[in-house]
Amino acid sequence: MVQSYIFDDAPAISIEDYLDWVSDNVDERDVDSIAASSCMLNRLSKNKTLLNETLLDPLKRNASGAQPENKYTDATFMLGSAKNGALLVRANLWKVPKQRAGSALYENNLYSYHLPHDHNFDFLTVGFFGPGYVTDLYTYDYEMAKSRLGVPTDFKFQERTDLPVGKVMLYEKSKDVHTQHHPVSPSISINLLAITEEQTTRQQFFFDVEQGTTSGYVAGMISSRVSMIDMIGHLGILDAVEPLEAIIQNHPCARTRASAASSIIHIAPQERERLTTRFGMDESDIVKGALGIL
Repeated sequence: MVQSYIFDDAPAISIEDYLDWVSDNVDERDVDSIAASSCMLNRLSKNKTLLNETLLDPLKRNASGAQPENKYTDATFMLGSAKNGALLVRANLWKVPKQRAGSALYENNLYSYHLPHDHNFDFLTVGFFGPGYVTDLYTYDYEMAKSRLGVPTDFKFQERTDLPVGKVMLYEKSKDVHTQHHPVSPSISINLLAITEEQTTRQQFFFDVEQGTTSGYVAGMISSRVSMIDMIGHLGILDAVEPLEAIIQNHPCARTRASAASSIIHIAPQERERLTTRFGMDESDIVKGALGIL
């Protein structure tokens, strides 16, 4: 479940000192290690000039080149990294959606407002500026959820809380779910993200709160890979059948295996029976569904 921390006054530190500290003291694979660093993220959040250089330097140089390494949304700003990118520090801007045709829907999606979702990485977040968003917190069972969409997930409400300046919260991967609601005025949070290879195969979900089930997949590396394989199938590329079959045989991600199976069947429908015989015992219901045996 999500853990929250409030600290007594402590001196502010620079982003450089913070990155040096987490590089020496945080194991991105160990959630307890990440939790133990929450006091240092709090100290970083006390540095109220933290974003000045990040925001002003591109304007001084060439605004068109701002944040070239940013792989996240246009409300996210990268502040630095440690351990060859295993630990990332970023700032998130949270705004009140504009009440104009099209804008509110776009910004609700951009900021994930009102969209219950989990994450496939552990992370810390701290309120840096403004009143902060309100969030509803839940827990679920990833092993139940990963079988296929729409199944019960032992979904449980935890609490409704907020993220004011100085409050630190720890979210555990594939365990904690949150539904964020927009703040009453613009706010900024600072995050420490723990990045591991597991992200390439561990799925993120959207949830149906009323039913306590998964309702969709969050866009990310897995969805991008699946979309590429789906495109191969729709294009009917015959040369792809052999490498796609190798993916069904070897890839650790069930959605990827299922997409490969669907694409082969789209390219060469006569292969369905052979694929079913060979891969019908796959551990994942998603794959079995793609083969048409569920």
